[in-house]
This record gives sequence, C-alpha cells and structure tokens, in this order.
Amino acid sequence: MMSSIKVDNVVVDARPLQDPDYRYRGVGQHSTTLIRALREYHWSSRRPRLTALVDYQMLPLTADHTALFDDVVNGGGARSDTNSWFLSLSPMTHDPLWVAGLLTDPQIYKIALFYDLIPLEFPERYLRHHTLKSAYLTSLAWLRQYDKFACISEYTAESLLRSCGVSRSRMFVSGVALRPELSPLEASEIAFNDRRYILIAGGGDPRKNPECALRAIGASRLLQRLNLSAVVFGTYSSEARSALRAQFSQAGGPASCLQFPGHLTDAELQDLYRRALVTIVPSFAEGFSIPIIESAVSRTPVLVSDVGAHPELVRNAARRFDPDRPDQLQKMLERLAADQVEWEEAQREQENIWKPYSVEEVGKRFIRGVLDRPVATAAPRVRRAVRPRIAVLTPMPPAESGVADFSAATLKPLAQFAELHLFTDTKNVRPVTGFFSQMPVRAAGLQLGRFDRMISVIGNSDHHTSIFHHLLQYGGAAIAHDARMINFYMGVLGLQKALTVARSEYDEDCSAADLQKWLLNQRELPILFLSEVARSAAPLIVHSAVTAKAITKQYRVQPKQLPFAQYRRLPSDLLSPNTRSSIRRRIGWSPRDIVICSFGFVSDDKAPDEIIWALRLLLDWGVSARLVFCGFAHPGTAERLRKLAGDIGVLDRLQLFDTVVSESDYVSHLVATDLAVQLRTYFMGGLSGGLGDCIAAAVPTVANEHLAEAMEAPSYVVRTSDHLSPVLIAEALLDLIPSAHYKARPLDEADLFRASHSPEKYVDHLLNALDLEKVTN
Repeated sequence: MMSSIKVDNVVVDARPLQDPDYRYRGVGQHSTTLIRALREYHWSSRRPRLTALVDYQMLPLTADHTALFDDVVNGGGARSDTNSWFLSLSPMTHDPLWVAGLLTDPQIYKIALFYDLIPLEFPERYLRHHTLKSAYLTSLAWLRQYDKFACISEYTAESLLRSCGVSRSRMFVSGVALRPELSPLEASEIAFNDRRYILIAGGGDPRKNPECALRAIGASRLLQRLNLSAVVFGTYSSEARSALRAQFSQAGGPASCLQFPGHLTDAELQDLYRRALVTIVPSFAEGFSIPIIESAVSRTPVLVSDVGAHPELVRNAARRFDPDRPDQLQKMLERLAADQVEWEEAQREQENIWKPYSVEEVGKRFIRGVLDRPVATAAPRVRRAVRPRIAVLTPMPPAESGVADFSAATLKPLAQFAELHLFTDTKNVRPVTGFFSQMPVRAAGLQLGRFDRMISVIGNSDHHTSIFHHLLQYGGAAIAHDARMINFYMGVLGLQKALTVARSEYDEDCSAADLQKWLLNQRELPILFLSEVARSAAPLIVHSAVTAKAITKQYRVQPKQLPFAQYRRLPSDLLSPNTRSSIRRRIGWSPRDIVICSFGFVSDDKAPDEIIWALRLLLDWGVSARLVFCGFAHPGTAERLRKLAGDIGVLDRLQLFDTVVSESDYVSHLVATDLAVQLRTYFMGGLSGGLGDCIAAAVPTVANEHLAEAMEAPSYVVRTSDHLSPVLIAEALLDLIPSAHYKARPLDEADLFRASHSPEKYVDHLLNALDLEKVTN
C-alpha cells in the first residue's frame, strides 16, 4: 500500500450527482460515501483538492453535493497538469468522450466506481435501441483506460474480468455502505408475533421482480390464515400498481392484503423493516443489494433470489431461491412464518451481515484499494521540449466577422510554437499556414484527448453558435471577444433562453419587454449575459481590463486579460503623403474636403445618428466635411440613416455601403481618410476592430473615453465624452483639423503601439495564459 503517494488533486466526474436519475439513488449515495472518505482520510501530506467536473447543461449540484468539493468547474474536455487522480462515479452511464482528455492522459491515475454489467445480461430490456447499444458499448470500450476499479461486489469484479478482460490486480471490492440514517436503533425489537406483514423490495425496473414474491404470498393459504399482508416498497405508477394487484389476486391473494406505501422518509423505511416478519429481495440481477443490509440491521430476516451478489451477502443457500420459482419461495416463507425457532435462527445468522458495510468500513476498503497501485503510475509529468497540440474552434475568413479576421491574424504566429488544429464551420476557409488539420466544430468533441489545450473563440454573432454549445458541453479555454452577449442570446438562441439567463443573472422577474429595452439601448444593460461562458471556460480570456473587472464582479470568475492584438498591418510606404493623395484621387474625393470615416459594420450601438448630426454641425461651422460609413449597413439601418441625413440636409455629404466592403476598398479608405470617428454606446469594456484599424493606420481619430481606454489607445486617438453629444463629437473633430496629424500621420507613435500590440506579442501572452511553454522546434 502506497499511503505516502503525493496527490495534488482528485478530479471527479460529478455528472451522476447532477443527474436526477442517480443523484439520490444508489449511485449518488455510494459516490457521496467514497468522496467523503477521500476528504476525511489522514493523508501523509496535505489533503488533495477535490475538484468536481460538472456539465452546465445539466442540473446544478445541490448544496450538499457542492460542499463535498473544493472546486466546481465545467469539466468537459478537462485535462490536468498537476499530480492528479481522476475518479469516475459511474463510468457506464455518462458519455466517456466528455472526459476523454483525462482518460487518455498516461500521467493521471484513473479510478472507476464499478457497479455491474447488467444491461449485457438483459440486452432486450436495456439495449433495445441501436443508439443505446452503441452508447453502452462505447462506454464499455473506454473502461480499458482505467487503472483501478472499485467494484461493489465480487460478482461485479468477476463480470468485469469475464466481459472486459481486466486483470484482478486492477480491481478491489469496496462494497456499498449502509446510510448512517439507517444505522441500528436503540429501540426495543419487535416481537415475532407482532410482525404482521412481509416486506418486498421493489422498484420501477422490471428486474426487481416483485411478481415472484406476490405470487408466492398470494398462493399461500397458510400466510392468509396467519393474516400476513404484503407490502411492496419502491416507486410505482398507478398503472404498475394496478398490474401488480391483478397478479396478486390471480395468485389467490386478497386485495386488502397488498399495500404500496410510496415515498418513504428514512425513518419510515427503517420502521417498515423493523415491523416486517421477513424481507424478500426477488431481483433477477443485482450488483449489490442495499435492502439486504438495511433489513439485517433492523433485525428482520431476509430471503433473496439466488443471483448476482446475493450469495456473497446471504451465505446460507436455504435462504436463497430461484427468481423464476415462486413455489420455492412460498415454502421458505411458510417455514419462517410457522416456526418461530426457524425464524429466530435466520435472524441470528444474518444479524451481522451489515457490519462490513458501515460507512467507516467501506471508506477504509476504498482508500486501501486506491492507494494500492503501481508506483510507476505516480511518476511525475515529464516536461519535454515539444510543441503543444492546440485545437482552436473559431470562425475564419471569408466569414464576415472581425473575430474571424482576428483569429486568422493571431493564429498565424501561434503556429510557429504549437501544432494547431482548426475546427470551424466557416465555408471555403482560406488556407492558413501552419494548421495540421481542419474539421467542423462538431468533430472537436470526439477528439478531446488529442490536445493539450482546446480554445473556443466566442463572439456575439451566429458564426459562434456551434462553438458556444461546444464550450458549454466540454469546457476548455475560451477567448471572449464581446463584452456582452445579449444580441447572441436574443438573435441566435431565442427569447426563452435569453429570459432564462437574464433571470439567473439579474432578476427572476425579468420580462421580454426588459430584454427588448436593453437590446435597443445597451447603455442601460445591467448584465453581460456572459454567465454561461464564464462558468464553462477555464481559463476565460478577455481583451479589456474593464470587461475582466465586470466579469469578476458579476460572476466571481477571474478572467485572464490579454492586450488586444493590432492584427491589421499596412506597409509604411502606403501611408506616405503621395500614396495617400493618389488613393484619395482614385476614390474620387475632392482635395478641399475633410473626409471623416467610421469603420466597421454599421449598427445602432456605434452611434451613427450622433455622427451624422456632428456632420451637420461641422458644415454649419464652415468645414467642408464628408462622412463615410466604411462598412456594410443593413438595408433597414441604411434607409433610416439616409432619411435622417435628408431631413437635416446632409445627404449629399454622406456615403453608406449597401454591400460588404471589399478588403481593398476598406484599406484604401483607411489610407486616404483625413479623420475617423469610432464610438460605442455601451460601457462594458467592449472593443472595436475598426478603432484598432485606425490605430494601425495612424489615423487621427475621435473615440469615446470608455472605448479608447479599453483599447489602450495612443495619443492620436482623441477622447470625447461617453455621454455622446453631436456637439462634443464635432468639436473633437474640429480640434484635429489644424493639427499636423491629419496631413502627416504620426507613424512613429503608431509603430511603438504596434510593437506592443502585435500578433506576435499576443501569442506570447496567450501561451502564458494557457500555461504552455514557448517551444520553437
């Protein structure tokens, strides 16, 4: 036994504790016992941290279950870089691909709580549909990845050996603990003659086979003369109860002698055991049998079917019966009911069955079993000078997305230090140097174990839908490009989903009207709609200190902030006065005009109305100004803005694009414009690709204070008030005109900014945020 093994972290697949079908039933109760054993064990050094991996698309952990762990993180695709163990609470019931990264890591000691392979014994019942069979066989295949199996009985260990070829050295038997709530009572024992019913362990699964017991009791005239009734505990629908009553009656049992108590508290269940003459456990198959232990601790004899783990618990074959032979069971019942001496003998021989299955004893066996492992498995992780394998889920050009452009620009230098694999749903992706493979996003979930890191790039448009769902299911690192996601929730995921998140993040009384108000005026938005992203990502990466602070405040998650990369590069000769004049003439701008451009897709949150009003003021002040929105304007938006321009007499000085602006035209406008204006109406640390382009091209620009600070903008970006006013915007533009900047751009300052915000510098920060070494081989 290697009790001195140092363990930093025990990572637990906690999905069974989220699943209502398991969290409070046998799997959940057994899992809770063993997690507590890990917490309470006296480790030779510091106790390892217990980390719950959860799926945020499932129900959250209860408060009781959360308290078992030191950390709760979104777990799909999780890996561990520390000296860790991985514990699967139920390897056959939840998708193993979700934790493939842990299961395929040779440095992690992998432990499974193993219950049974009963579905293989009854495939016609449990694996009827091909999807169920496929999922079960997939889970079966992944069992080979585990180093140790904590089996609940010798029977389950033998089935594992027989069906999967797992060696005995990789197994041990822990048993299943009696819940403390059902421990022995101090109360006096119920006398033989005062026990007036026979208790049957049932349940909704047909495998529980209460029919055998009901036929045996119903057919017995002796039991009827003794006025013994039958009580079946377990969950049954009204239809199922009616069917069982019919079988009991057909066997000869009086309808008044059959009861279904329904849901029971622990105290009620214990009392039910104590007052029973005998308990019957008639199952067709069991990996263990808690009712046997519960009945024994209540000093009530038990008769069990001769299957599965039952012979390990009830050694006397005279107390076991064929589950297809109610006549055999009937004779056993009549012998116990008619002969108090025989009954007392059965009680004595079974009174200590429960003792090896106390919480303490099961916990000790579990700890001994998991510590008994080859020393080699605990070898420290070897740090090799090899490039990390990184999967990136992102839109790419030609997708009409600034995020796609950013990814293309930053992944190119990253490819020098990593083996990159691209997962994208963008059609006709332009070739990017350095990618080893390219697949659709849906394929990423099948390959979690292949990569050292998986990065989901999240934005506020439908380009990110499949990436968003992948992140919520599998977790991993995420780069969040937007400071708020209300447009994504409302426009892509729908009103109901948006309401659910709003009520979770802000106020349970949030209405559709509230969402519509926030959507139209995002300056009033009280929340970020980033809760699901924040709790799923590890780490969460953002590009603004303001956004990072807001996320920490709202969600108690500390993101890693990286400086926004200046991903557009313009040759310096392109920005020379002569070249700029040539391009300006080609576009058709008059040399007398002061051309003001606003770059990027045109939307209301960029204050186009205020900019058009500022144009009106500049013209009134004698400035021959021309305004160009250099980005696609949705037809409805373009129509509204043209109407506004016409109403105030500036339509002939305004240019809008009704189609997507080509890259060459976009660059030409960046080079040729005199001034730029880039605004945001919301204040959550949101960034602007358009402002980044203006900074790269050294364009004298007006930006509101919040946006300029979020972008860490240089001095040639002039700040105007966040309380957007056409007068203040026009004044800021007017102040730029006399400066030397607008004729000869500040290229030296732009070069300094570019050096500190280059894609290459961004890659250094990104690798550090991902805790990866920079390897050049």
